Amino acid sequence: MKRISTLFLLATLGLAAGAAQAAQPDAGLTGCAAKRSAIENQLKIARDQGNSHQAAGLEEALRGVDNCTDAGLRKEREQKVLDAR
Repeated sequence: MKRISTLFLLATLGLAAGAAQAAQPDAGLTGCAAKRSAIENQLKIARDQGNSHQAAGLEEALRGVDNCTDAGLRKEREQKVLDAR
């Protein structure tokens, strides 16, 4: 019985890791382009899994990326670092 539980756990972790990796931005992208790519990848996963609520939130986030600038994104990240200190 313990062997079956271990196999189930490993299979579940493998699927979760695959989904998390698919949600990453495409290689070579930085800044707002990477942010858009990551959101688009997450949106595809949400749609494939039939998660309409998550897809709706991601569509809203994707519309917000239209206002993204690399300079603004950098400033937000620098502020987060300052706030963490």
